[in-house]
Amino acid sequence: MKSSSWLSLALLIACGGDRVESAPAGAIKTAPAAREEAKLSAQDLQLTDADQLLDRFRDGKLRGLVVNIWASWCGSCKEEIPLLLGLRKSFASEAIDFAFVTADDTKEFPQAVSLMKSWDGPLPVLGVPEADFNRFKRALNPEWRGAIPATFLFDASRKLRHFWEGPIVEQEITPILQGLLTGQNIDGVTRTAAAPKP
Repeated sequence: MKSSSWLSLALLIACGGDRVESAPAGAIKTAPAAREEAKLSAQDLQLTDADQLLDRFRDGKLRGLVVNIWASWCGSCKEEIPLLLGLRKSFASEAIDFAFVTADDTKEFPQAVSLMKSWDGPLPVLGVPEADFNRFKRALNPEWRGAIPATFLFDASRKLRHFWEGPIVEQEITPILQGLLTGQNIDGVTRTAAAPKP
């Protein structure tokens, strides 16, 4: 990672993780415009927001949804995605779905798509335009400071049940997913202080 990127990341974390809105309030970059900028097809990239993610519960078949926010430049993110992809396979029969949303800027979407393909992960890669990231962040969890990786567990009623800000480990997330399935109280927040890796 370039030193200017490290400085930007340090400032981002120090300021609570908020991104600076680059467009006027209410301005939304359309999906075709963002894809053209990143030169990706609809099979590779889909822009999303929190409501669209939680609409996965609409058919009534899901019992839980794990939303992971990651970026192609985040070393901790790249370490935990293979774990989450394995859990995605393990819990698919239990009706727990996993959604992976890149926090990359639109110009970095091609790197995110390339990484997800290298992991045999789900396509299209989900992304959020820069101008909409703060709104997206607040919709998932107003207490999320913006640090990544970040992982959210929602139940079938679309209620946030557990939130991880920072890297997760299998010994921690697996019992919480099992607790969701058995009706245990799993509500909580886990914050870890891991330095970003290049």
